[in-house]
Amino acid sequence: MGIIKKVKRKLNKHCWCSLYGTKSEEMYKKNRQLLDEAGIDYRVWMDENEPGLVFCRNYFEDPVKYRRHYNFYVRSADYKEGCRILNLDDGGLFGGISAIFFLL
Repeated sequence: MGIIKKVKRKLNKHCWCSLYGTKSEEMYKKNRQLLDEAGIDYRVWMDENEPGLVFCRNYFEDPVKYRRHYNFYVRSADYKEGCRILNLDDGGLFGGISAIFFLL
């Protein structure tokens, strides 16, 4: 029987990680302000055709409220600090929050 060795992966600090997503414009403004005040570099991906958003528009029949889906991305070096600022339970880098990585 072989020995299973755990390997800890080290992420490039220049990778961008998905931090948070919201359908509410009020939460988008609030979280943007919190990240600005903390001095964390972030990017926001705005999607008007995200499947969950389209479902909410049709199901709740409120297209004005569900106009955009906002996804916040931060650099992997700032991920834990971003979770702390937004009061998110990070559950580790691959835990409770989906972590999607991409390079610029």
